[in-house]
Amino acid sequence: LKLCFERLKKTHDVSDDSSIDSHISISVNRDSIFEDTMECFENCNIKSLLSADLVVYFDEEEGIDEGGLTREWYGLLTREIFRPHYELFSPTGDGVTFQPNPASIRNESHLRYFIFVGRLIGRALVDGQVLDVHFTRSFYKHILAQPVSFRDFKVVDANLYKNLNMILQHNLEDLCLDLTFSADAEEGSTGEVDLVPNGSNIEVTEENKEEYVRLLCHHKMTSSVRPQI
Repeated sequence: LKLCFERLKKTHDVSDDSSIDSHISISVNRDSIFEDTMECFENCNIKSLLSADLVVYFDEEEGIDEGGLTREWYGLLTREIFRPHYELFSPTGDGVTFQPNPASIRNESHLRYFIFVGRLIGRALVDGQVLDVHFTRSFYKHILAQPVSFRDFKVVDANLYKNLNMILQHNLEDLCLDLTFSADAEEGSTGEVDLVPNGSNIEVTEENKEEYVRLLCHHKMTSSVRPQI
């Protein structure tokens, strides 16, 4: 996460910029905290979000933000991010870690939400706030622009990882599998997805099975959620 913050600072140099606000006031309603905060963030320039002091107010509630309200605001927002009706993130097989949900495309505004969540996490890094967020190793690697590997896939889908590992360790003829360079469409879509051009007509063989495993994992961890990343 510290590396994430360093990348953020390099991308947006906040030194000696008169356009940066000294503080940002965030007024939210508890029943619409996600939308209220998102609107506020969208009205701020990114450099202010990186450096200005945040002051949080809850509508129709008395209280001075001396840190406690901000911590509560972060905690409430973190829970909102993972509410099922937003469909932004889906749990992996271990039930603990999350990654972007390919089905989020059912909400035409989903990318707007992902931009907001990214900025929120960036701001939490600036503030040194610990969020109750546990993403997959592959998603953290994407944030850091590092390549993902087959080993990273184990957390994403343990059963499929086990099956793919079996393919790598055994002869395909012994497993009696009929595979092509395609994958089932992700939730929210129908049909199949070709892993290579005309992949549904290309047979997976003993000679090309390693490439098939690599492409399938890349599809599951990367290409199927590329817009969200």
